[in-house]
Amino acid sequence: RVKAKFDSDEAGKEFESQGNHNLSIADVDGDGKDEVIYGSIAFDDDLSVLYNTKLGHGDAMHLGDLIPERPGLELMAVKEEKGAKYHVVVTDAATGEVLMGYPTGADTGRGAASDIDPTSPGAEFWAIAADDYDATNGSPAWDSKTGAVYATTSTLADLQKLAATNPAANGLMYWDGDLLREIQDHVFKEKDGYVPVSTGIYKWNYQTNEQETLFDSFEVYTSNGTKGNPGISGDLLGDWREEMVLRCAADDSKIRIYSTTIPTDYVIPTLLSDRQYREGLAWQNTAYNQPPHTSYSLSEGVLTASVTAKNVGQKANDVFFTEASDGVYGHEVEGYQVWRREVGSEASKLIKTIKNKKLEVTENGYVYHDKKAKAGKEYEYAVAAVVNDRASYLSHWTTVEANDIVAPETISLNATGIKTLKKGATFQLEVSATPAEADLSGLSYVSNREEIATVSEEGLITAVKAGTAKITVTAENGVEASFTLRVTK
Repeated sequence: RVKAKFDSDEAGKEFESQGNHNLSIADVDGDGKDEVIYGSIAFDDDLSVLYNTKLGHGDAMHLGDLIPERPGLELMAVKEEKGAKYHVVVTDAATGEVLMGYPTGADTGRGAASDIDPTSPGAEFWAIAADDYDATNGSPAWDSKTGAVYATTSTLADLQKLAATNPAANGLMYWDGDLLREIQDHVFKEKDGYVPVSTGIYKWNYQTNEQETLFDSFEVYTSNGTKGNPGISGDLLGDWREEMVLRCAADDSKIRIYSTTIPTDYVIPTLLSDRQYREGLAWQNTAYNQPPHTSYSLSEGVLTASVTAKNVGQKANDVFFTEASDGVYGHEVEGYQVWRREVGSEASKLIKTIKNKKLEVTENGYVYHDKKAKAGKEYEYAVAAVVNDRASYLSHWTTVEANDIVAPETISLNATGIKTLKKGATFQLEVSATPAEADLSGLSYVSNREEIATVSEEGLITAVKAGTAKITVTAENGVEASFTLRVTK
């Protein structure tokens, strides 16, 4: 029997054209009972109107914990009417308050939200049109890449763009082994009579702002025309990763179920244990399919290090980085990897792995001193946390900030002429230069007879046995100073 119903013809014109081509069920007000989110209208558990944002009708929306640092759930949606105040918008799911968004001036029919970029906290959101979209070009195509990826740390006054293009704004999947979400999409030929071609799953590369293929098959088809949905997708088999059920290309009376074969070292309860997610599988096929979302963020707390680098010598760069996190459901950070590459090159090199106990702490994080950079080369650096004996997400690459280096004209030592040491004794060299502000970061220390005396990279002389040796100190620009060391018994 019908327990309650809502009819906009009876409720009033203010509710007309405010629904969506989909709905979502969740406890948005925290009272232990579920609400129905139907586009711009939210219905309480008794089907009374909780709120009406009056932002209009749309074809896609995503309800979940998009901003974990903020209490409650958030709703990301796209809108259809040309005159809408916002065509891409994120709202407070409990109150309808607009948190961030922008107009495009055109029917924006595709949008998505999930965590696909670990360099920014929380989820990201994207659509097929960006905030600078030219509406004179008409409505953006369903597979348009004229959109952008935005951070959910944005506000109405400060829209933070992470990428000037967008991944497919269609389905979402947990497919590979990390805690970020992947993209589900399809290839489709509209001109040939709405003919599907293939089904794919893609990883968003936040370094290059490109989709990378993880799965692609011509043997199964999606459904619903340009929507390109699987028959159903979700955590169907109990692992926290998600499966797809699709019709076979050769015989659509048959189906295939695809599950990932990629290993993971994250142990997480099945997503079906979350009520909102479980209900998402039930409403997924209501009108235009949308992927299910949990009531919590699987990647909560995941964040890469923020990296800066400064030139401190002709062959020396200091790499500064903040603390990284593998998230609430991830692993403890055991240390960090420091990576280097030449500007303009894609070939990178791991130059150092540092355990936590060996980290050099600064006011805002840590620093690594790269003393093996080549003079005259331009470098970029990135840092990855080490978790569970492997590298986690890599930070964005950062170029080295230039530093005005003053080369020494002359250098002087705290030993001249002949210096005498007894066998077994040590002596710490001290170097000064003219001008006084000259760079002395790349000094080299050499003993011409190491059987008589050795000198360390830090300039510590050790007398080994009786005899004489010449000790030479050379700056990076070739300026040098020397003296004779006499070792006695």
